[in-house]
Amino acid sequence: MAVSTMDSESARTPQPQAALTKGGHSLLPIGAMGASLGPHGKHYVCGSIAAFTNIMVTFPIQKVLFRQQLHGVLATEAVRQLQRDGLRNLYRGLLPPLLQKSTTVAIMFGLYEDFSRVLLDLADGSGVPVLVTRSIAAALAGTAEAILTAF
Repeated sequence: MAVSTMDSESARTPQPQAALTKGGHSLLPIGAMGASLGPHGKHYVCGSIAAFTNIMVTFPIQKVLFRQQLHGVLATEAVRQLQRDGLRNLYRGLLPPLLQKSTTVAIMFGLYEDFSRVLLDLADGSGVPVLVTRSIAAALAGTAEAILTAF
């Protein structure tokens, strides 16, 4: 899909769809998952992986903050408490936020790409700036995510 704009910098800017391929080869495996998702389903998987990584990295930090608030201790004391509890207890309670966030971010990533593709195709040649169509796609994706995942 070629997008023409008025400024010369956009020609040098890589499109988001190009970030999922390297040298003409997909970065996601071609196996059963890659074949069944199709070219547009990859964005949903990427959103889910991004949320999974986010939660895995930030969950211990959130646990330190929660301990500080619950026990009224300094961050160093909260970290010591978590160290005493061990690695197994560090990630206790991870599943609910992991499922919730992975679902909502996957929906938002995928819908943004779907809405962008549709709106860019509709606006092709009409002179509407890409920034406007992508902003509308972002607003639609955020609204749809809020409606679909109200939990």
